[in-house]
Amino acid sequence: MNDPTTVKTPMSSSTNPPFTFSSPKPPLIPTTTSVTNTSTTLPECSINEYRNLAIQLYQQYRQLLAQGKAPTKNGFLPTAKNYYQVNWDISLEAAAKTWADACNYAYQDGIPQTLTRGLAASPCDAIKKSFSYWTNMPVLNGADPDTYNIENAEWNRIANYRVLYFGCSTKLCGANYFTVCNFDKQ
Repeated sequence: MNDPTTVKTPMSSSTNPPFTFSSPKPPLIPTTTSVTNTSTTLPECSINEYRNLAIQLYQQYRQLLAQGKAPTKNGFLPTAKNYYQVNWDISLEAAAKTWADACNYAYQDGIPQTLTRGLAASPCDAIKKSFSYWTNMPVLNGADPDTYNIENAEWNRIANYRVLYFGCSTKLCGANYFTVCNFDKQ
């Protein structure tokens, strides 16, 4: 049964090397490039490219978790037992867009979401840096898959096996891109 609000993508087998971040609090995208274009719709990043990139990055990390190859401060996380493919949800994207468009860098009460802000070359660059930041939290802070760690709050959302749907949006707010991803489960 096809649901018109979701975009389904098969899992990819390629992986990107992890990045290192110097400032885990507050969740900022590392600054490696400067923003010169203030448009929120840049020609090098269409909405479909953005969605597909976010899905690809999420699936790649899920594969690392499933294979026991996700790095942590002291080696690798154990092999995951219950991991499923994630799918894009248009309604979660719309809610993330509404929040990102407000440029209010704060979490919404009761909404499972991740947030980052920082310098990037485009929305696609911002989502790539955001996922890299979120998935590298266990490398910075350590991680125990059976214990909640507030320092890894965003990673906990990404790694949560119950999450099946997500949607993200990125908005240029001043000089920084603000990325919001909403999830279907806490």
